[in-house]
Amino acid sequence: MPESKDISIKMMIIVQTGFTVTAYALVFFFISPSFNQLWLHPGSYAENFLWGVLGALTLFLPVYLYGIIKEEELFQTVKALLPFCQNSLVLLGILSLAAGLGEELFFRAFLQELYGIKFSTLTFMLAHSGFWFIAPPGQTRLLLLPFYLGAGAVLGLLAAHIGLISAITAHFLYNLLVFSMLQKKYT
Repeated sequence: MPESKDISIKMMIIVQTGFTVTAYALVFFFISPSFNQLWLHPGSYAENFLWGVLGALTLFLPVYLYGIIKEEELFQTVKALLPFCQNSLVLLGILSLAAGLGEELFFRAFLQELYGIKFSTLTFMLAHSGFWFIAPPGQTRLLLLPFYLGAGAVLGLLAAHIGLISAITAHFLYNLLVFSMLQKKYT
C-alpha cells in the first residue's frame, strides 16, 4: 500500500481520537453523569450490545440494497472514501470505532442530553451532509439527508432507551460494514 494512504488513515484515526477525547471532556465537565447513567441507562452490557447489532443491521440494510440497485450512483457518492477502503480491516475497524465512540459521545451523551433528541438528530444529519455535496444530482442525493436524519434518530433512540453502548456499537458496526462492503465492491 502506498505510504500516503497509510498516513491518511492514521491521520483520520488521530483526528477521530482527538474528537472522542474532546467529546468525552464536554460530557464529563458539562453533563457529569455517573458511569451507569452514561453507558448503560437502563440495560446491561449484553442487552446494549445486542440492540447495537440490531441497530447496525437496520442502518446497513438500506445502504446494502441501494448498492445493489444503484451501484453506479453509490460509487459516485462514496468514491472519496475509496482510498481509505484500501487499508486493512483492522485499521478500518479502529477508524470505525473511533468515529462511533466520538460521535456518539458528542451527539448523544452531550447534545442529546442538553437539547433533546430532535436537536441532536438534526445536528447529526447536518454534520454528515458533506456527502450530499459530493453526490451526483439524482436519486442518491435526494435520499442522503433523510437517511442521515433517520440514522440519527435510530442512534438517538438507542442511546435514550437502551444505553450509549448500544448507539456506539450500532455506529461502529455500521461504519465497519459500509467500509467492508465498499472494499469488496470497489477496490
